[in-house]
Amino acid sequence: LPTADEDKGLGTGETDVGVNLGISKQLDTIILSLDLGYVLVGDPPGIDYENSTQYSLGIFRGWQRVGAYASFNGRTAMLRDMENPLEFSFGGFYLLNSKFSVMTGAFIGLSDGSPDYGLLLGFTSWL
Repeated sequence: LPTADEDKGLGTGETDVGVNLGISKQLDTIILSLDLGYVLVGDPPGIDYENSTQYSLGIFRGWQRVGAYASFNGRTAMLRDMENPLEFSFGGFYLLNSKFSVMTGAFIGLSDGSPDYGLLLGFTSWL
């Protein structure tokens, strides 16, 4: 849903709609995952955005209440003549209890279409 102010350059002011399919396979103590997605990007007047295909290949390992992950992530650029964003991300989490965890991580941009780096700190809740 459009939650940013398009007049300040913070979003398109249009609704994006997407679908994502994720599959995972447990191999002994690690979990491999593959995610594929497609986003229909909103169509604001004056800008021609391309719809975006997204993908991610990851690995996860858990120990009791602690886990670590690494993934390679990519998507097609939403603007023509821009390089497709590619990133490598890694991080971990700590289970606070059966419903909540704290997550931390970082990513490194692997293409000119990605930010150089980024950090993540957040909470996850399973309902």
